[in-house]
Amino acid sequence: MKKSVILGFSLACLMLSGQAQTSLKNELQLSYGLVSVPFMIEQTGNVLFTIFTLGLYDRPDKISSTGVINFGYYYALSNRVSIGTDYGWEKLTLEWTDNQPEENESFTVNVNSIMGGLKYRYLIRPDYGLYGKVNLGVNMHSRSKETQYDLQFSNLAYQISPIGVYFGDKFQGFCELGLGYRGLLNFGINLKF
Repeated sequence: MKKSVILGFSLACLMLSGQAQTSLKNELQLSYGLVSVPFMIEQTGNVLFTIFTLGLYDRPDKISSTGVINFGYYYALSNRVSIGTDYGWEKLTLEWTDNQPEENESFTVNVNSIMGGLKYRYLIRPDYGLYGKVNLGVNMHSRSKETQYDLQFSNLAYQISPIGVYFGDKFQGFCELGLGYRGLLNFGINLKF
């Protein structure tokens, strides 16, 4: 009798332990990205416009970015594969300065993007791992403080991050290298539950 009670109790503990490990299927993410594709397009596009218009295009003197602030949610289909969605925001500021301070011109471009994603973990260890991620979605640009006209448009948004590393178990820090609307370097925190 005692052996069957101990065996039953042990099996119940193992089952609860297994459920606790598999219940961490949800993941909330907060991250910050540097050097996004919209920022690179503004930088290189203005140089190319100046070259191809033989200097007639008045290139901005300063282009700055807030970086990309990103919020995301992922759901684990298995230990290796997760799907999810995320939202990113970035503000680009373009400024022209002439000799007289009263002739300064500037405008900002707000870049909002919503993307679905697929994450594949190719190395899984108890407290760290490596993964790759692909995101695809839509991007909405809108200009504010425009001096001549208001411009709003949408286009394709993407992020390809072949190398990502995370540290931690339920509360994780991570860093990704990639190309797209989340930046060349993206780092942040995950909360698994």
